[in-house]
Amino acid sequence: MTVRYEEKILSILGIASKTGKIVLGQKALKTYISGFRMKKFLIFASDHGESVNSLIQKCKTHGVPFVELKVNKAELGKAIGKYEVSAVGIVEDTFIEGIKKLIEESSIGGI
Repeated sequence: MTVRYEEKILSILGIASKTGKIVLGQKALKTYISGFRMKKFLIFASDHGESVNSLIQKCKTHGVPFVELKVNKAELGKAIGKYEVSAVGIVEDTFIEGIKKLIEESSIGGI
């Protein structure tokens, strides 16, 4: 993964945050993952804690795509105007598709 790739995703997250199209917090993210929305996507910081592992497992169980970026909680938080954030859900299809496209175009392959 290149820095450029990560920066683009963080930039998209920043825009999504400014437009109110993100989900934060353990309880809200668990509801988001198991909810009825057609498109879902989560982004995790690389230094997330043990409690976030349950969210990753829930994503796998429900077939929800996610990516763990090589950024820490502070970098992920800064992108969305917060202090530290371990996980972010995206609720706008346009942002989800933009991030998926970046992932597909990157050297890490698909989701």
